[in-house]
Amino acid sequence: MIDPEYKYKKTSYVDRGRKCDQLLALFISQFSAGTLPTHWANRDQEAFLARYENLGDFVWASSVSCHLLLYRGSYVFRVWTDVAKHCYVDVSDLLAGRIVREPTLLITAIPSGAARKCRPFTQRVRVYNEQQVALLCSYVKEVYGLESSRVPLRVWK
Repeated sequence: MIDPEYKYKKTSYVDRGRKCDQLLALFISQFSAGTLPTHWANRDQEAFLARYENLGDFVWASSVSCHLLLYRGSYVFRVWTDVAKHCYVDVSDLLAGRIVREPTLLITAIPSGAARKCRPFTQRVRVYNEQQVALLCSYVKEVYGLESSRVPLRVWK
């Protein structure tokens, strides 16, 4: 029997030195993002921003088996760390539209048996190496407008 004190306790992610852990570390290093608390909710974007906007535009939500990246309350991608030699990365439809043109990243549909736990994502990519991580992160930055060079605003007196 489970001790009532730990019945609803969420455990956190533990790096076990596997290939998927190394790839996840690269994903995390690409986005200097805040981390959501263990228990969080995303009912709508307005409520999400009101509560978590102080953490930054990009935020990570981590659990034992996956890390989810959100951009201002919108789901960007989810990295699964339950496979030792690669990572499954569930991607948003917006991101999938950009990845589909890349021959080194193969988009597949999420299996119907996993559709409920993977929602709102419907497509995924299998990532094996650091180059694929860098490519996927560059597409995220491109799709969400982070690659555009901005001219600094100069205030004249």
